[in-house]
Amino acid sequence: MIDFTVSFIANQLTEYLEKYSNNVDVEGGNIAEIDGGIGEKVIITLVNIEEEHTLTNQKYTKKINNQLIKKEPPITLNLYFLISFGVKNYQNKLFQMTKTLEFFQINKLFTPNSHPDLKAQGIEKLVFKLFTMDMEQLNDLWGMLGGKFYPSLFYKVRLVEIEAKQSDGLGIPIEEIEVDAKLKE
Repeated sequence: MIDFTVSFIANQLTEYLEKYSNNVDVEGGNIAEIDGGIGEKVIITLVNIEEEHTLTNQKYTKKINNQLIKKEPPITLNLYFLISFGVKNYQNKLFQMTKTLEFFQINKLFTPNSHPDLKAQGIEKLVFKLFTMDMEQLNDLWGMLGGKFYPSLFYKVRLVEIEAKQSDGLGIPIEEIEVDAKLKE
């Protein structure tokens, strides 16, 4: 699911940026592990995963073919992505950053209705939000990633759900409740 999300973002962003410039290369990868710089690429790096605690529920059941299937609730995640621009020409780099901001301003929400390939992965929606860091946080992030700074954008992607196919067991639904009680005299 997470790997699909990175590829999906890279493909959608590539498609958009190619409208405005040739030879756009957007890919997912760890910016900290790229030796010798990123060249002319735009690199999308997953830098943090956070559980969305407000959507955490107790165990739940699903009814399938008149049987109850006990399952753990899905884990709902927020993913934090760093989008780094390695274009050598500084003006082109700023242009690509601007177009990337434009892309996510236009496409804040991705759903299976607008992008059917999300349905095959079980993704109900992806919500993109620009995440702003102060200079100290930015310095800490780039220090953690190896110290070489590239112009970049930071996005929070909300509501990525991870749910195992396995269940905790089967049960028969309760259809009737009998109460056997006597009144005290």
